[in-house]
Amino acid sequence: MIVKMYTGSMVYGTALPESDTDIKEIFQPEACDIIMMQARHHYTKTTRKNREGGNTKDDVDLEGFSLSKFLEMVAEGQTIALDMLFTPHNFYLETSPIWAYIQKNKDRLISRQATAFVGYCRTQAKKYQVKAERVDLLHEILALLGSLPKKERLENIPQITALASNGYIEVCNRKCLLTFTVEKAVEIYETALTIYGQRVLAAASNGHDYKSLYHAVRVAREAEELLTTGRISFPRPEAPLLLAIRRKEKSYEEICGIIDEGLLRVEGALLKTTLPEHPDLEFTHNVVFEENFREVRSLTPKFTRK
Repeated sequence: MIVKMYTGSMVYGTALPESDTDIKEIFQPEACDIIMMQARHHYTKTTRKNREGGNTKDDVDLEGFSLSKFLEMVAEGQTIALDMLFTPHNFYLETSPIWAYIQKNKDRLISRQATAFVGYCRTQAKKYQVKAERVDLLHEILALLGSLPKKERLENIPQITALASNGYIEVCNRKCLLTFTVEKAVEIYETALTIYGQRVLAAASNGHDYKSLYHAVRVAREAEELLTTGRISFPRPEAPLLLAIRRKEKSYEEICGIIDEGLLRVEGALLKTTLPEHPDLEFTHNVVFEENFREVRSLTPKFTRK
């Protein structure tokens, strides 16, 4: 074991009474697995009995990474690895001299490769913005159709034919042939509005989506701090805001605005950061080589060739 630590909301300062426990660890593969090229580099374990349901306060999720996998993730700027790299000592369950060495040299591991770090944030923002944009488009087309005679065919209406291509109009993947009546088109797009409208409402009220948005805000703030100062602070300075989001005390629209602002700030930090363009890959390769070599040298062969 190289290091074992608490992670997640306990470290962020956003744990709720019902929060589960997250633990991450970094391990050195065993010598025989290294030699036989069978070393595993990742595993997960959970105490959750119902795999379909959510975690409870009594559940523990454990995730482990090999040393080489962890250093690779840090080099890529992945959130999990960077969070682990900057987790304070008081959250450690086990540690080792090699982890102390990595901590001492963490400035050689970080760089401006923050694309992966903010990728989650961008994905979340885009996902919910697209839903909202589709609803707006449906409202616009329905407003236009509502001003037209119900029995009129779409092909006889200049405002509609101007939007047409290949004999139909298409809004939010819903096609209406120009031979359809206005009444038929209204029926199709009102159905689509009901579906998309429910999805947007779900994004604003569903606990899972709120949790995703909460993480998107956190990741953007962490990325900005890393690019600006070269470190990530725990517990998070914006923990009160994150808790308000987790408790659904912020509206969906307000959270989206916070995410958009966060992304702009990260883009600005990327332009000004003094972090190196790339991590010191020679250093990471040497760390992995030395630890693998030390592990292999400790192995005593069971058989002697005659």
